[in-house]
Amino acid sequence: MALTPAQVEMGRHYAALFERCEASDMRGSSMEMTGGRSAGARGGDVNEARLEERRRLVALQRRIGDGVAMPIRRVRPSKRGADARPRRAISDRQLVDGVFVEGLTISGLLKKHNWGLGGATVQAATAALAAALDRLSGPAPRPRMEAAFYGTRASWPVEEEA
Repeated sequence: MALTPAQVEMGRHYAALFERCEASDMRGSSMEMTGGRSAGARGGDVNEARLEERRRLVALQRRIGDGVAMPIRRVRPSKRGADARPRRAISDRQLVDGVFVEGLTISGLLKKHNWGLGGATVQAATAALAAALDRLSGPAPRPRMEAAFYGTRASWPVEEEA
């Protein structure tokens, strides 16, 4: 299962916004403290643009959510192997950030969290990433209802006068 071009584009948009916000001077600043302008302050438009980017990033991160993409199942040590390191859960945000911000592959991210690289595991992680990117894109627009009449005006239904 591969990601759609729209999902990949949304992930790239998120990564670019994330990197711009991380590179800006306002990374540790509070939005409330920098929201107002002082008289004679220069560069207010730049600060407002940075604040708007930060707000958009926070809104996108809320859309991703706090869910767990890859939950842990309890496996007995005898079946797992005595020397195997325990797996760590992978959140939706870690999955999106790992693939699009850090540039990891899904297999690399699974390996980083001590997961096996079996086909079912990779498919589950890809499906979770696709779902997170769909949430990131927002709700799908509802189609507008329209009426269409074909033919000439004479063939349209006519209301009879009483």
